[in-house]
Amino acid sequence: AGAPPPVLGMDTGGAAGGAAGAGAGAGAAAMDTSAASSSSSSSAAPTHSTFYKFESASAVEKIKAKVEELSAALDGDLAMSGGEPVVLSNLCTTLSQTHRWHASSLTYEEFRLLKRLLSWPTTSIFPVLDLMRLVAAHPDGASKLGSSFAGVK
Repeated sequence: AGAPPPVLGMDTGGAAGGAAGAGAGAGAAAMDTSAASSSSSSSAAPTHSTFYKFESASAVEKIKAKVEELSAALDGDLAMSGGEPVVLSNLCTTLSQTHRWHASSLTYEEFRLLKRLLSWPTTSIFPVLDLMRLVAAHPDGASKLGSSFAGVK
């Protein structure tokens, strides 16, 4: 009942910490979900909501660094090019400033980049999925997510 909410960017050590070295994205092993389990014994869906928060802005910076590292290792059209690193940087800045989420918005250019990064090989996609999870948690990201992916080419 008094358990703290899950925290992104908090290294919990143990088995979860070892997953990061096994090729998982920077944020994949940094999520503490100890409070996410439901204490309800009924078969109905849990009625509580779990919100993720950041221990520090460095969690998003680690994800960004991993995306840039994986992009540099990819060849051809899969790697980020042109202004895409700047778009990624802007997206990560917005996502890391959780105290400003109520007043910030995400651009369709950022969604275009995310959609393109989702075409990466499965061995490289984990940090992109971490970004998608953060976008879904952002109020503007949640409202634009479905519509932007429907019309983004």
